[in-house]
Amino acid sequence: MLNDKKGIRNTKGYSRIDENGIVHANYIEGIEIDLADAKAEIERARKLGNGKKVLEIVYLDNVKDVSLRAKQFYASEEGAKVWIAVALLAKSPLSRTMGNVYLKINKPVFPVKMFSDKEKAIEWLKSFL
Repeated sequence: MLNDKKGIRNTKGYSRIDENGIVHANYIEGIEIDLADAKAEIERARKLGNGKKVLEIVYLDNVKDVSLRAKQFYASEEGAKVWIAVALLAKSPLSRTMGNVYLKINKPVFPVKMFSDKEKAIEWLKSFL
C-alpha cells in the first residue's frame, strides 16, 4: 500500500482527497469487489478524512462486479460512520445498471446518488458541505 498526504493506493485502486474534501475512489480495470475490499475502502476514506465523515465519489466504470456482502456492507451503518454522502459515477450503461440495482436493493442509510456527469456529481456532493 502506497500512501501520501492526499492519497492511498493498494493493489485494487487508488483513493485521494481533493481540495474540497471530497474523496475520489478509483479502481483498476476489471476489478471484482468483495467484502474485504469494501472494508478497505471504508478504512481509506476514514484515513483520508482524518477520522471525520467525508463525501465520496466512486468511479464505477472499471468495476466488473461487487459481491452481495460488499454491497450490504457499503449500505450499512458502517458506511454511515464514514460517509456523509456518496456519488456513484458511471458512464457505461452496464456500470449505471449495476449502480442503480445496488441503490434499489440495498437502500443505503446515508445519501447515495447515481451520476453519469462528474461535475454534477461533485456539485451534488458539495451541497452537503
